[in-house]
Amino acid sequence: MSNFDSRIRTSRITRTNVTPTGNTAPSFAKGALGYITEQVNEIPGAKFGSGMGIKPSFYENFEAVVWPAARWYQATSSGGGTATIVDGRGVLTGAGAANSGYRIRSTAPFRDNCGLKFKFKFPTTGQQFFTVALKTSGNIWDSTGDVDNAYAAEFQPGSNIMRIDKYTNGSRASMNTAYYPGSFTDDWWFRMEVQENSGGTDVRMKIWDASTNESAGWDFNQTDGGQLSPGNFAFWYVTGSDGSPRSVNIDDITFYSI
Repeated sequence: MSNFDSRIRTSRITRTNVTPTGNTAPSFAKGALGYITEQVNEIPGAKFGSGMGIKPSFYENFEAVVWPAARWYQATSSGGGTATIVDGRGVLTGAGAANSGYRIRSTAPFRDNCGLKFKFKFPTTGQQFFTVALKTSGNIWDSTGDVDNAYAAEFQPGSNIMRIDKYTNGSRASMNTAYYPGSFTDDWWFRMEVQENSGGTDVRMKIWDASTNESAGWDFNQTDGGQLSPGNFAFWYVTGSDGSPRSVNIDDITFYSI
């Protein structure tokens, strides 16, 4: 466990048990056991990547039995997809049907400049699609079948591809494509950040094997000419057209301000 992760685990704060509506994040309160919120101050000396200090707003390590409704909402299943917790990890599954999957969004507070770090793996190989959407606002499943607004990374482990896209009012536009070796059947870390500049938004990402240290640089760093409204983050997972049941495992999710 890294020094950053260990300090996160010992600084937990819980939120009140409220149900969010629309794009309104719930209120928060101190408690005996729970998850980091925007009330947590920057962790002194914790620097990484862009050189910004860590200001955690949300942390999830799936200690509950189910995905807690107070921290996750706008959940949508297609073709029998499910969201479960198995052995202390969040699992999004596509059932035995073509394009089966599940979408789910956090109740983390909305941010203009934010980052997301989490651990993931795909237990089985084959055609599947896993999307990480950051600075998400609106719905994660609208009339066009896409998220309303977000910067998104879509993993395609069957072809070793990661797409980087921008969603604006439900319309997807490709920003770039990255290629990675391997099938991600073992644990990997992923970090993504979006940060507004004077004329647009910097979008940066990195991925690394969980058995190695995080690099100081970024695998992908690109400037978008526009700026999206403040948002939080969401995940969605879909199996391929062959209909084979597959899943993605997620753990140690940290959403933070930069």
